[in-house]
Amino acid sequence: RVRNALFYMGPSEIGAVLSRVRRALRPGGIFVTEDTIAEEAVARDAYPPVDSLWLYALTAEGDTYTYSQWQSFLAQAGFVRITRSGSIIRAEVP
Repeated sequence: RVRNALFYMGPSEIGAVLSRVRRALRPGGIFVTEDTIAEEAVARDAYPPVDSLWLYALTAEGDTYTYSQWQSFLAQAGFVRITRSGSIIRAEVP
């Protein structure tokens, strides 16, 4: 389980970390993360979500990502059955 850590990274670094995690887990293994998840409509607005502001100030690439972005990161790393419950995202290794 990863909690409030991946949003400190940019998309390419998240992809690299998730790929390593995916390789470390056995088939049927489960990955769980809890992070701030930007709402799709808010992410399209001209102003970033409030949770993103301090990430912009303190990290090189950190951001709050939408659920569809998390789905993409996880799918590209090889995870399946990606689900969300509030701020928790769960994905499985095939």
